[in-house]
Amino acid sequence: MKKLLLTSLGLASLAFTALSFAADTTPQGVAVTGHLNPSSKVDFKYVSAEFGELPDMEALAKLPTQEAKRAWFEKWQTTRHEYPSTILPDGTVKVEGVLPGHYAFQIEVLDAPEPHGETLAEGEKVVLVPPNAKGTVDFGPVDLKVLKPLKVGDAVPDFSFSMFDGKTHALAEFRGKWVLLDFWATWCGPCCGEMPNLKAAHDAFGKDNRLVMLSVSLDEEMAAPRDYAKKNGLTWTQGFLGDWSKTKVPDSYGIFGIPAIFLISPEGKVVAKNLRGELIGKVLADKLGKLK
Repeated sequence: MKKLLLTSLGLASLAFTALSFAADTTPQGVAVTGHLNPSSKVDFKYVSAEFGELPDMEALAKLPTQEAKRAWFEKWQTTRHEYPSTILPDGTVKVEGVLPGHYAFQIEVLDAPEPHGETLAEGEKVVLVPPNAKGTVDFGPVDLKVLKPLKVGDAVPDFSFSMFDGKTHALAEFRGKWVLLDFWATWCGPCCGEMPNLKAAHDAFGKDNRLVMLSVSLDEEMAAPRDYAKKNGLTWTQGFLGDWSKTKVPDSYGIFGIPAIFLISPEGKVVAKNLRGELIGKVLADKLGKLK
C-alpha cells in the first residue's frame, strides 16, 4: 500500500486503502497543471500518478465517535472524485475537467512499468481548485524526493526499534543470522493480507536458529500492532518504528509502499526483496535448505 498523503492527515486509523475509483468524466471543470521538480535528474518514462479529492477534515473532526467517522469516510469514498494525470517528458503535469475542491496530487517515478517497477522518486502536493476557477489552475512545482532503493547485494542500513515491552534493540544484533524483515502497519490492508503467508513461513522455519523473523510496524501508536499481534497470533519478533512521517528508516531502505519484505543474509546484505505470497516460503526454503 502506498504511503498516502491521507495518512499524514491523520486518517490512518480509518484504514484508508488505495481503492480504484472510476475516473471522473464530467465535462464541467477546469484544466489543472503543474511541474515536477526533482532534486536530481529523473527520467519520467514510467510514472504512477494520482489526482484525487481530499475529504472535508472539519466535517470529519466534528463527528463524535470513531465508528461515526469510519461510516462517514466509507460513504465519502464512494463519491470521491479522481482524475487521470498526464505527465509529459519534460515533467509537466496536466489534469483535465477538474471540479472545485481540495485534491492531493501524488506521483511515483519508476524504473520499469507497474507492477514490477522500483520507485526512484516520489512527490505529493495538496491542490485547491476554487469554486470560481476558470481556464487553467496552475499548482506550481512538485518537489520530488529521489530515492535510492536497496539492490540485491547491498548492505542494509542498521536501525533501532522498540519492542512491545518498551526495550530498544537494533537490527545489527541479528548479524550472523538470516533475517526476514517485514515493514508493515495495521492500517495497511495488503500488509494484513500478507500475515497468513508470514505465519506459514514461521510455522515452517521458525524453529531454525539460523533465522530471525522481524516485523516492524509503522503505526502511529504501539497499541495498534501490539493488539493485532496478540489477537492474530504473530509470535515472531515484533518491533515498532512509529509513524511513517516521523522515522527515516523506510527512506533509508528506499521504501515507498508497504508491505516491504526483505531477506537479509548473515553478512547483512540484501538477498531478496519485494517478497510476497508463496515466494516468501520458497526463498527461505532455497536459502536455508542450501545451508544446512
